[in-house]
Amino acid sequence: MVLNENDRELIEACQRGDQEAFALLFDVHSDKIYSIALRYAGDQAVEDPDLSEYDYGDYEGLTTAEIRRSAPGWDLWSDGAPDGETPGDVRERVDGLIREIRSIDGDVALFSHGHLSRALAARWIELPVAAGKSFLFTTPAIGVLGWDRATPLIERWNDDSHLRCSGSSTGVSRISASGSSERKVETRPRRP
Repeated sequence: MVLNENDRELIEACQRGDQEAFALLFDVHSDKIYSIALRYAGDQAVEDPDLSEYDYGDYEGLTTAEIRRSAPGWDLWSDGAPDGETPGDVRERVDGLIREIRSIDGDVALFSHGHLSRALAARWIELPVAAGKSFLFTTPAIGVLGWDRATPLIERWNDDSHLRCSGSSTGVSRISASGSSERKVETRPRRP
């Protein structure tokens, strides 16, 4: 990443604990940060379309209020989007991703968007995709999905403590495996 003088000043402010500087730096360089985060996994990095955000179809770019003017009571989590994905489509996609994750022995890094991360959390603990509406997930928060013996669980969710300039926030997710039966999924969505 090539930094200019303004970037260096923002980094210095971040190192002093200035959260607004960090947010601005992240905002300005989110695409570059995402690229760096992909390199975090080295030659094992794989771009997976299953981590893409919901396909909002005809509703892409519209706010919930705008959509509800023509579709009163509309809810992404139960209704999906015309010419986009349904909750069933998202369930299939996320369930395939979870099967793949659970087959991996070792650490895995994931980058995802908010709604998809929420659906992933719901499906991880065997709830319907629609339950994802109850898991607020802000950008660039961290969530940790793991296990208590054979029971999938949410260990930590919507954690933004890394925004306090105490370290790097690259949009990295991690699935940690300790032994063959205990795994942990950590997600930080990338900014679109």
